Amino acid sequence: EKEKLGDFVFFVTGNRTLSSEPIKIEINNLDSNRLPVGHTCAFLLEIPGTYPDQETFNKKLEKAINDGSDMQIA
Repeated sequence: EKEKLGDFVFFVTGNRTLSSEPIKIEINNLDSNRLPVGHTCAFLLEIPGTYPDQETFNKKLEKAINDGSDMQIA
């Protein structure tokens, strides 16, 4: 679980550790086929609010984090 939390923080912030800047969450009306998006410059997690249930949200977030796990910060 600790590794998953670190992956989440990296996905949203681009850092492996938390900073004093809060992580912001924006829920919008985008298509439920879209994955959540981490905006690392703004420490923002953008989530489609149209997922039909918690399980779908969990799977989409996990996929987004895993797909972005090889991301490099320049």
